[in-house]
Amino acid sequence: MLSTFKENQIIKIVPTDVEAACSVRVKDSCGEFLCITPEQPISDKDITGKAECFTLAEDGIIYFKSKISKIEDNLYKLTLPITQKTLQRREYTRIEFNANIQLKTSTQQIDVLITDLSAGGMKVVSQKELSMSEDYSFSLTIDKKQIITGIFAPIRQDKTETNTYATSGKFKMISNRDRITLAQFCFRKYMENTNK
Repeated sequence: MLSTFKENQIIKIVPTDVEAACSVRVKDSCGEFLCITPEQPISDKDITGKAECFTLAEDGIIYFKSKISKIEDNLYKLTLPITQKTLQRREYTRIEFNANIQLKTSTQQIDVLITDLSAGGMKVVSQKELSMSEDYSFSLTIDKKQIITGIFAPIRQDKTETNTYATSGKFKMISNRDRITLAQFCFRKYMENTNK
């Protein structure tokens, strides 16, 4: 397990207090735990206790549950789990989603409605047909404050019974941080819906 984690590796954590979700950096691996430090000052937020953790791996995103305890100012201990799950790119958690955004090229912009979302891509519905040979830049706000930017590459398009176009595609040129943020968001929403 220790070989999975390297010094300076970034891990996204979602503690019991979801509002305290943040990114941490691995400072050192010490036996059965990692020494971590928050990327940004966390002020009055408490990140100790149980947490869900996400980090990027070569073949996808590693997800595990852990426990965080404070060592000293700005230094924490993240207990390493016995098991972990790698979310393969083709297995990213997909959720139903409802948001209006604009897809843009150098010559046009098209209003679309996102109907489902994952860390790997999304499905959108539009009044206009999308070009299957073009890539579209986009900006998406999730959790009311986190902005995800990248490129949407259409893969499949179908005309619906209501004369709109449903287009599925993958994300390109999306930062590792944004991909992990999306994986974390989709996984959390999936678990919330499952436990209703």
